[in-house]
Formats: sequence, structure tokens, C-alpha cells
Amino acid sequence: MSKPEVPPVESIPLGLGFDAYGFSRGDVLLRISELEAQVISWEETALTIVFSYVVAMFVAARVLSRLQFTLATTLYLAALAGCYMKGQSAIFMIMMYNSVLFGDAPPLNATWWNENVPSWFFAAEFYLQSAVQLASVLLSIYLGWRFRRNPPEDLMKLPAAMEQVGQAHSGAGRANGG
Repeated sequence: MSKPEVPPVESIPLGLGFDAYGFSRGDVLLRISELEAQVISWEETALTIVFSYVVAMFVAARVLSRLQFTLATTLYLAALAGCYMKGQSAIFMIMMYNSVLFGDAPPLNATWWNENVPSWFFAAEFYLQSAVQLASVLLSIYLGWRFRRNPPEDLMKLPAAMEQVGQAHSGAGRANGG
């Protein structure tokens, strides 16, 4: 039995000097998928950094000097900026690959979007997402500053406070005949 003839894979030119690599449409779609996963990963990493900073400041801000606090906050902002820049870079690469894959014509489902979703929706989504990210950064820095200036002493001594509450509750129960 003879093997069926496999047609050659269509190679689309990527321009910008990439045509020498001979990427197929499948390669481009795979790269887009990988870049989308990177965007999600960078967003998760940024959220983890914000949460870690808040927890670290809750625990250690009261014992940090002004210089140490400034350095920790600067490193936090640099790491967060790196995450956001890497995510934006991946988004721009996705846009480039989409334009390579579909040329100047939008993807087939873009006509549905253009007809049914108003253009202001995408702008509002972008600005809302940016505002939420900026607000989370500013709130985390505020919390770090607040924990440094006014340490939550009552929260840091939670077990002792819980014992006092338990003793007061049991004492009140006995006083009421319980």
C-alpha cells in the first residue's frame, strides 16, 4: 500500500525579516495562543506581587526604617512595572501576529463584533482595567505607609486579644447566672 501524498504546508510571509523562517498558519496560531497564556501569567504574577507586598508590609513595616521602607516600595513598584510591561509587550505581539495572519482584513468574527458591540465598549474596558490596576497599586502603597505609620498593634497580638475576649465572655456568662 502506498502512503498518501501529504501536501506541502502553506508558508505565509511574516514580513519584518521573519519570512525566512517559513512559519505556517498553525505556527502563528500556536504563537498567539502562547502569548495569550503569557499575558494571563503576567497578570497573575502582578496580582501575587501586590498581595505579597501588602502582607509583607503588614508584618514588617513597623520595624523598617524609612530607607528600608522606601527601598522595599521601590523594588515592589519596579517588579510590578516589569510585569505590566511584559504583559503589554505580549499583547502587542499578539496584535502583530493577528495582522500577519489575517493581513489587513480583520478576523472573520470581527465583523460580528463591529456590528454588535459599540466601539466605546473596548475603550471603556481598557480604561476600567487600567484604573483597577492603578487603584490596586495606590491602595497597596497606602496600606504599606499606613502600616508603617500606625502599626496595627491590636491585630499583631491577636492570640492575646482572643484570650481577653474569651475571658470577658466567660465572666459575663457567670455574672448572668450562666
